[in-house]
Amino acid sequence: MWSQGTARLLETFKRVTTIFSFGYWGWGTKTHQLVSMVDESESAAGYKPPLWVDIRLERTGRAPGFVGDAFKEVTGPDRYAWMQELGNEGIHDDPPGLRLKNPDATGELLKLAMQSSSQERRILFYCACEQTGGRAAECHRALVATFLLQEAMRAGQVIEVVEWPGGNPKHLPC
Repeated sequence: MWSQGTARLLETFKRVTTIFSFGYWGWGTKTHQLVSMVDESESAAGYKPPLWVDIRLERTGRAPGFVGDAFKEVTGPDRYAWMQELGNEGIHDDPPGLRLKNPDATGELLKLAMQSSSQERRILFYCACEQTGGRAAECHRALVATFLLQEAMRAGQVIEVVEWPGGNPKHLPC
């Protein structure tokens, strides 16, 4: 028989909502394969296909599968959201830096994550950069993750933000 403290700790772990961060660098011409792979992985983990949240300031660039509505057309409109408010306005600075357009918009991202979690679906918020592992100062996803974790603490939600791919998650350095 477990103690009440252990039981409470186990209950907390059950309530942890995992939110993934993802950099699509290199996937610009392979979006159908990307979505299929992620869907299969989430299904194997017991989840429905994820909600993809685009946190870029602008939906332009060299990756054709992520320009404008191209990725939304692959995922379907019910699995795609663009949160321009979480975009990096620092891309226009000289020299470029990290500055979110509206850090308070992480509250909306948290709401989406909690709604998705209640439907057995996780979210992946993404931008164009490669994985941030160890280079958090180079990508605004780590900044979004930091604000998101702070917002969750204020809201009394238990979350973790980890860099995709799943498996044994690698926590973002925040």
